[in-house]
Amino acid sequence: MQLSPFSEKYLKSCIRAGDSKKFGVDLSLDCDVLLTQTREQVDGGTITFQHLEVPIPKGRKLFLVNNFHGALALRATAKSLNLQYGVSAGSRNAVVNGVLEALFDSSPFHVLRCDIKSFFENVDAKIILTEILSSTKTHTHVKTVLRTLETSGLLGGALSGVPRGLGLSTTFAELALRKLDREAKEIEGVYRYFRFADDILLFSTQKVEPALAKIKDIISPSFELNSKTGKTDLASLPDSDENPCTTTASKFSYLGYSFECENGIRARKSRQILVKISSEKIKVRKTRVILSLKAFNKDKNAALLLNRVKFLTSNYEIRKTGHTHGPKRAKVKTGIYFNYQKCGLYQHGKQGPEKVSAAPTELKELDGFLASLLWGSNSQFRTKIQASFTQKQLAELKALSFYKGFTDKMTVRFNRGTISEIRKAWLHA
Repeated sequence: MQLSPFSEKYLKSCIRAGDSKKFGVDLSLDCDVLLTQTREQVDGGTITFQHLEVPIPKGRKLFLVNNFHGALALRATAKSLNLQYGVSAGSRNAVVNGVLEALFDSSPFHVLRCDIKSFFENVDAKIILTEILSSTKTHTHVKTVLRTLETSGLLGGALSGVPRGLGLSTTFAELALRKLDREAKEIEGVYRYFRFADDILLFSTQKVEPALAKIKDIISPSFELNSKTGKTDLASLPDSDENPCTTTASKFSYLGYSFECENGIRARKSRQILVKISSEKIKVRKTRVILSLKAFNKDKNAALLLNRVKFLTSNYEIRKTGHTHGPKRAKVKTGIYFNYQKCGLYQHGKQGPEKVSAAPTELKELDGFLASLLWGSNSQFRTKIQASFTQKQLAELKALSFYKGFTDKMTVRFNRGTISEIRKAWLHA
């Protein structure tokens, strides 16, 4: 007999820190009652998924379920399906480690980087939904939730794809790309293949054009690739002190990192790799600084601007999972260092890639950009900042640095409410 994904123990494992405040419930007092109500609503087919539709860039929408029972039911359903189908979202750091190992191969090869256009919007939810509902392995309670989503029009109806933020979006998207993951590895010449969500990277001993054509064929007709595709060739040329290789490093970006790979290979050595924060992610930081200052121009809230710059230049901890009652759960560290901790210069080591340096100069340039906006002679914000900030606040603001935040792993503390307020400046930009 299958263990119900809506048992009290199972549902408890799906509760997240901050749920009490987010959904207006008291999990410290009413946890057992709320879990029973969720189970009874699923049993009786009365579960609902009240939600907000929030516009996000490129004309897309984010679907946020705002009733506790509905959100919890979706989490339990996603967890059950992930176990049933062996779906794992994967770890970004693990993927990057795999890329570094592949790059350390001193053989010549070709790299293809591509991503899927409007990924979630083009997932064929109807086909996946039919497969799950027809499977005898799918628990009856999971089927109840899925049928409710279907009849409400949130999944597999007139709405195209799977709604972003629904809770099941990642599960359905991963199931939709099983064929790609299986067949891409069998393409002639491909010897390493990586995918993180809709971002694809592969290494081939042959030119990548045939592999690119095959990938387009595999994902058709449901998906198509974005027009911007990266192709990089890596050579394997002799390099020594007497006859140094003069061929410039080959470059490509993936998962927020820029990889600069030397084409000169020394005897019995691997190639040298410099990993930096990608130019796209540096641009994102610049945009958020500008939007923070524009928000300050409107609200004159010095404390909030200070927090926003702290947030962008530093690191902080968030609760990974857990309840709003009982012992604290594991925390996840995130921010300028922890988001890009793989940055550095990698050289040949005894057991593979060995990081010998981790001081990203691109962050010094970002500090210069920040300083020019805050204190530059042509800054449109300097006068208002000096008039609105106390001397203590000005000293704190001047001490903030992207470079120091990374190299010193500077950490700040914010509660969830403060983080939410901070992000409002750039949330939908």
